[in-house]
Amino acid sequence: MKNIKLKIIFFVFFIYSFLTFIFPDFLNYTNDSQIELDDCIKLAILNSRKLKISEENLILIQNKTKEALSYRFPKINFIMNYGKFNTKYDMLFSYNENVLMLDKTYNEIFSNRLYFSQILYRGNFAKNIKKSSKTNIKQTKAEYEFIKINIIFDIKMLFENYLFLSKKIDFYKKYLKYLEYLRPYYLNNENIDFYKKNEFNLYFSTIEQTLNKIILDRKLKKLEIFKQIGLDLNSNLEIKGIFKQFDYKEKNLNEYIARGLIIKPELILSETQEELSFIELNITMNEKNPFVSINGIYDYYSSTYKDNLFTSTNKNWFMGLGINWPLIDGGTLLAKNNQKKSNLKNIKLKRIEIEENIKLEITKAYENYILAKNILEENKNFYLNYKHNKKEFKNIFEFFDSDNKKIKYSSHKDFELLKFYENIFINYIQSIFDYNKSMILLQKETGDM
Repeated sequence: MKNIKLKIIFFVFFIYSFLTFIFPDFLNYTNDSQIELDDCIKLAILNSRKLKISEENLILIQNKTKEALSYRFPKINFIMNYGKFNTKYDMLFSYNENVLMLDKTYNEIFSNRLYFSQILYRGNFAKNIKKSSKTNIKQTKAEYEFIKINIIFDIKMLFENYLFLSKKIDFYKKYLKYLEYLRPYYLNNENIDFYKKNEFNLYFSTIEQTLNKIILDRKLKKLEIFKQIGLDLNSNLEIKGIFKQFDYKEKNLNEYIARGLIIKPELILSETQEELSFIELNITMNEKNPFVSINGIYDYYSSTYKDNLFTSTNKNWFMGLGINWPLIDGGTLLAKNNQKKSNLKNIKLKRIEIEENIKLEITKAYENYILAKNILEENKNFYLNYKHNKKEFKNIFEFFDSDNKKIKYSSHKDFELLKFYENIFINYIQSIFDYNKSMILLQKETGDM
């Protein structure tokens, strides 16, 4: 019994150590109940099926290149046959590359063939294949970066949305607490008319519903984040982060466009497609050139007469130089060249269109960012102006800036001031959220994720 327990303890310790070694952050994810943005991005990249497919495509390209260039090495085949037969007439027997004449007087044969072939010259085929391989690898890496940028963009947007909803939840929870202090004033004061009481009760109920909806929205955003990063949707991990205005070193529009035209994966993909099309044209044109090879064959053939009375043995060999030179093909090669040239022109036109689209999207993202920035400055100034200069809002700001502040109400005006405060505060944090989103979008469009 003790041995079994020791084995179980050892097994658990081994698995734990293995996970800690393979995944250095394993301890963090098991001991810490929170997960931050950087962790989410790392997990999303690690668990992305699209990125794994892209990685496998890179391996596929490397192996295809090896296959295409394998002609540079000699090909040696060995074929061996042994058999018995019974026939009334002489007959031809074919097996792979061997063709044997079976004499009716023999009933047992043994044969083998050693075949050798080496291409000596094939034009610029190897050079073009190497170029094609490098371009394909470049294209695959660009596809990988394109997928990666979109993954990071999605995670950042979801994360920022989650933090914004959390900020609103914190606000409305405190807002309801504030209304709770006001409730006795409306319920117990006989001087408050029926309509104002109903207005307060309806407003209180509306705020509760608003809070519940925001809580649900945040829960759904959390599930989306877990799905994106490959975690169990029932995970108990909490999203950790602070909702605040991003610090950002702004550039001018021309700098953004210049940067985007250099590093945007979409443009790199288009450029590599153009390069590949040009290489394919060269490969097609190379087909008109001859290729030279050296070939050799060695045959050994043995047959045995019935009842092992007589054995016949033959040995043959051949070594020669071969030239394959297509001279007339009825216009096939010319048609293929014209197809490749047309395809190359189409890709060039598409690349120009992609460049124009990149400029347009960067310009739109930049203008959206500038607008969001200006709105944020206006709402921020408006909010701070009421916070520092409007005495009638002093109690409200003090309450929301502290944890233990209690408020007493004396008039319906306090209720109106509270509703106004809700508007200016929600507008302020909404403008922060819109600004942060516009900045993330601008980073994506410029390839600066």
